[in-house]
Amino acid sequence: DIFLDEKLLVGTSRGAGDSLRPLAYSLLAEVVHHVRMMLSMQQLSKAVHLFSRNVHDASLPLTVQTTSIRLLMNLVEGIYHKHNQDQEKAVGAAGAVNPAAEASVKGRKLLVRILDTFVRKFGTLKEYTKKLSEAKTKDKLDDPGLLLEFMPFRSGSLSDIVIDINKEISDCKQLIKTLIVAVRTVVWSVSNVKGQSVPRGMQEHESLITAKLLRHSLKCFSIYSSNDAASTKEEKEILDLLAGIFTVLDERTFRDVFTLNLQVLFDHLLRKDTCIAVPQHFLSNQSVTKPFTDILLQFLVQRIRDLSSSDKHEGQVILNLFKTIFIGISTYPDNEHVLKQHVRQIVIACLKHAMQEKRATSYYLLLKTFFRSVSDRKFEHLQKEFIALLKNLLENLCKMLAAAQEDDTKELLVELCLTVPARLNFLLPHIPLLMKPLVQALNGSPEMVHLGLKKLENWVESLQPAFLDPLLQSVKDDLMPALYKQLQSGNNGFALAAIRILGKLGGRNRRLLRDQTQLEAREFGDDGLKLTVHLAKASGGTAPVKLPLDEAVKQALALMEKPNVDIYYKKQAVRLIKSTLGCLLPPLKIRPGGDADMKMAPTLEDDLKAAESGHAALVTAELANKRSLANQAVCRKVITALFLASSHPDLADEVDGLVDGVCRYFAVAIALCPPAEEGFPKPVHAEEVLLDVAIDALCQGEKPRGDKKPPMVYTLPPLQIFLDFLNSLAPTEELAKLPVFDNITRMLCHLCYQRPWWQKVAGCVGLQILIPRMPVSCLLSVELSVSRALVAIWRDSASDEVAITAEKAYATLAMVLHRCHGSTAKPMAVDRPPSVPAPAPAPAVAPAVAGAPAVPLAAYPAAVAAAAAEKEKEKE
Repeated sequence: DIFLDEKLLVGTSRGAGDSLRPLAYSLLAEVVHHVRMMLSMQQLSKAVHLFSRNVHDASLPLTVQTTSIRLLMNLVEGIYHKHNQDQEKAVGAAGAVNPAAEASVKGRKLLVRILDTFVRKFGTLKEYTKKLSEAKTKDKLDDPGLLLEFMPFRSGSLSDIVIDINKEISDCKQLIKTLIVAVRTVVWSVSNVKGQSVPRGMQEHESLITAKLLRHSLKCFSIYSSNDAASTKEEKEILDLLAGIFTVLDERTFRDVFTLNLQVLFDHLLRKDTCIAVPQHFLSNQSVTKPFTDILLQFLVQRIRDLSSSDKHEGQVILNLFKTIFIGISTYPDNEHVLKQHVRQIVIACLKHAMQEKRATSYYLLLKTFFRSVSDRKFEHLQKEFIALLKNLLENLCKMLAAAQEDDTKELLVELCLTVPARLNFLLPHIPLLMKPLVQALNGSPEMVHLGLKKLENWVESLQPAFLDPLLQSVKDDLMPALYKQLQSGNNGFALAAIRILGKLGGRNRRLLRDQTQLEAREFGDDGLKLTVHLAKASGGTAPVKLPLDEAVKQALALMEKPNVDIYYKKQAVRLIKSTLGCLLPPLKIRPGGDADMKMAPTLEDDLKAAESGHAALVTAELANKRSLANQAVCRKVITALFLASSHPDLADEVDGLVDGVCRYFAVAIALCPPAEEGFPKPVHAEEVLLDVAIDALCQGEKPRGDKKPPMVYTLPPLQIFLDFLNSLAPTEELAKLPVFDNITRMLCHLCYQRPWWQKVAGCVGLQILIPRMPVSCLLSVELSVSRALVAIWRDSASDEVAITAEKAYATLAMVLHRCHGSTAKPMAVDRPPSVPAPAPAPAVAPAVAGAPAVPLAAYPAAVAAAAAEKEKEKE
């Protein structure tokens, strides 16, 4: 009692307080620790009051505060036992309540006071740890203001204060660890102390204090550095201790705390990856795994859409939490009933958002983890939930697989199709849908091949030949080569599995070999590009030999398209392509009148004369037409190779200026050359040759190429370069007479009706390039067809493509309308019969608002378009 009087123990002078208090409280703590079990409830109350003040006294060193926390933790045991003894005395043999019950209530209040002290200490530590972290980062320890901030109540001059920031951080970490261990003891005591109204668990105000503990304690972990491996390991250990506090709660209190504060834990997971240790601890603890799984699933199912949010880290955190849940269910099968309630929501939400979002990989990864977890442990109740979903699930997965372009996405969808957690007897009606994914798996990565062989062997063993053989027959052209490919793959495991499958099929596998030999046909019957080589004869002189180069150009183009070919060989392929330009593109001679004439290259003249014999007639029209088509085909390949090289970062220097030169050549030929006469073959510089390749380059630029193939990035799209040259060669009135703009518009509109979404986007991009460079009179004549094509993108796009195509189509349609009906657009002339008189001039319309100028009726389209544009700008 004497020692618990602070005035007697330390004194009242300030100097005595600064020098004696740390020693005095350390001595008092040691004395109280040894006699804690003999103290009365009144003495315990005084000790709790005194040391609770020391815990919050910022003038005391952190070590003294840590000692005070340890003492309060040791006092908990004495208070707990005394409370239980008083509670037993308060209840008589007949169950009547004695007056001693009031004393028993005081023990519980003391425990709650200690708990509240510890929680409030976390509330002050969260600010202190933040300052320590900032001080260590800024490294401004000599700043007097910083010294005052850390030691606000210490007497003496600033020159006498020495702060070791590393020691402060170390002491603070030790204080946090001691505080967490002490809180666990207090929480267990409050939850298990005997009471009259609540047999076990916490009351409402006690639950609120525990909820504050979760909010405050997580913020104290900012003191741990994420760059230091040792610090990260220590942080995970302390986080496990913190999670252990909540595992001693009863289920009702645990649900109350985390149902309302799970968002707090999720926000900390977004800031610090190490906080994942807290939910992992809960899901691996048998006492709280079931309620926490239920709470966390309800929280995550509402946030499945955020898997593809712009914040990739948030999506990764949600995916990791789902994986943690599935691992916990594999460890504790009793949680199966909890997950069963959410199976339908998870699957439907993933399919729905995967078809609507641009980045759907996260949804596929979630389904992949889910399917694997359910299939590995054979959860019967979960598999029953999938039976009703099988039809729509497999149909949608196969539909997305057919539309997928990236190799990684295809592999994910193939795996999802083949690992749907359902027994074979329920899969029987849907096996025809799985045959194509099975073949794709056998031609995929080693992991996919293993899965496909395992699945096919299971079907061959389990299904009757009468059912399976027609299904195999439907994919025989791809299935048998895939199996033979595994025999020659060099992987002994795959080869043995393929042999087992062929052996189990018995003689039936020979029914799948009735395919005809694949022969390569020549489209034009002759080569378009030939190289004349003069070889010496034995008798003297030389003999010309023509070497076809079409196959060489084809192989060079294929070599440039392969992603894993050494750059040296690609450069040699580019050199071959460059050397063929002089033979393919004849020189153009511009006449003074503005017309252009073409002179065939010598090699092509010789090639044409080779078809003549003596004084025979000229080459037949059919042969000339085939020769012309062959020349155009090889020219397309050459230009494609040039465009491909210009988009490659390592090959762009090799073709510097060639792309511009080819586009300029075709622009001059189209603008200044007379069109080909009827009955004569089109020349090699016909506009469709360049347009086909330029528009295909747009499609390849928008087509998803996966991680293995680099994206095609042009400095300027070839179509834009060609149109810019074309506009520089002639005035707008002359350009409007050329059919090239109508042909480009037709080809781009055709892309808008194609099935793949990237072709629709390429059509929009091409129209956005064409519209500003196209004469307004030409654009007005095709406005309706262009608008129909753009509207068809909305109509024909699947639900998983609208997010990608709608924005482009909308922007393109707005550009068309502004270009056609802007203030500079002229009204389109309309042909009328002579009997129909021209309409009278449109009268001015009275303004709707007083003081506004009158608007002529003819100017209304431009006014409406301008108003619509202004509204759209405001919306944006």
